[in-house]
Amino acid sequence: MSQVVVIGEAQPFIAALISIDEQGLPDWASSNGKASADLKDLLGDAELEAEVHSAIDDANSTVSRAEAIKTFRILPEDLIVEDGGLTPTFKVRRANVTDPYQSVVSDIYQPR
Repeated sequence: MSQVVVIGEAQPFIAALISIDEQGLPDWASSNGKASADLKDLLGDAELEAEVHSAIDDANSTVSRAEAIKTFRILPEDLIVEDGGLTPTFKVRRANVTDPYQSVVSDIYQPR
């Protein structure tokens, strides 16, 4: 993982938007027998999602149940300064992440 944006204000549960470190992805893909190291090709990959889920489980073990991340979505690109997702000091610009991915956020909180 590269960056995690936790969302859930005024929502029934906490979720996360996760970007993947594209520089580390080729090593992960190679060690996991993936034909492609391109993030767009690996979106929806069960092994990548399991790896992220495991990291979230580790993080959730340090917080209360109410504060735990219940679900997540992997973003199709890493957050970078040049695209406005991060400040020059690498802080997340929440609106610059959630606004372009509003359909993803809506999907997370859509009643099933």
